[in-house]
Amino acid sequence: GGEFDLAAKAGAQRGSASVSEKESVGIALAAAGAAKLEAGDAGGSAEIVSKDGNRLASLETNEGGGMVVCRTAGDRAVASIGANPSVSKGGLVQLYNDAGNPVFAAAVNAEGAGRLALGTTSGAATLVAESGKDDGGGISLSRNGRRAIALLAGTNGGLLNLFSASGVPLVVAGVADDAAGGAVVLRSTEGKDLVRVGVDEKGSGNVTLFNKDASERKIVAGPR
Repeated sequence: GGEFDLAAKAGAQRGSASVSEKESVGIALAAAGAAKLEAGDAGGSAEIVSKDGNRLASLETNEGGGMVVCRTAGDRAVASIGANPSVSKGGLVQLYNDAGNPVFAAAVNAEGAGRLALGTTSGAATLVAESGKDDGGGISLSRNGRRAIALLAGTNGGLLNLFSASGVPLVVAGVADDAAGGAVVLRSTEGKDLVRVGVDEKGSGNVTLFNKDASERKIVAGPR
C-alpha cells in the first residue's frame, strides 16, 4: 500500500489518501469539517463530517444498493433515501425520530407497487397503505403489531374488516360474492360466521343466523 498527504502552510487545510490490501481512503480536512471517501471489501462510502467529528451526511451501500443518509450535528440519522434492502425491486424513503426509529416510510413493496407506512415512537407500523400488483389497494390500522381495521379495494368492489385484539376478523362488510349486492358478516372470536345480512340471488334482503359452531343455520328472508 501507500500514503499521500497535502497540507497548507498553516496546517488547517489538509488532504490525505491511503491504500492497503483491504481498503482505500481519501480525506479532505478543513477548519469547518471534513469529507471522507472510503472503499473496501464490503463496498464504498462517502461522508461529510463536522468539525467535531460527527457525520452529517453519508452515501452508503446496503444489500439493495446505494443509500443517502442525512444526520443531525450529533451524528443521529434523521432521513434516508435509497435502495430498499429488503426488496430488490425499488427504493425506500424513511424519516426517523429522536430515538432513531423510523416513523415514516415510503417504499416499493414485494410486488413492485407502492407502500406507505406511519410508525409509533418505537418504530412499529400502525398505518399502512399499499397498492396491489396490478390494480386495487388497501389501508390497514394496527395496534401492538396486530391489525385492527382493514379497508381493501378488490376486483369486485370494496371490503371492510374489523378485527379483535387477537387479530381475528369479527366484522366483514363488502360486496357479496354470491349475489348482486352487499353483505355484512359477524363472526365469533374463533372466526366462525354467526350472522350474515345480505342479498339473495333474486335481489331480496335476508338474514342468516348460525349456531355457535356454524353447523346449523336459519334464514329470515324478506317479503317476495
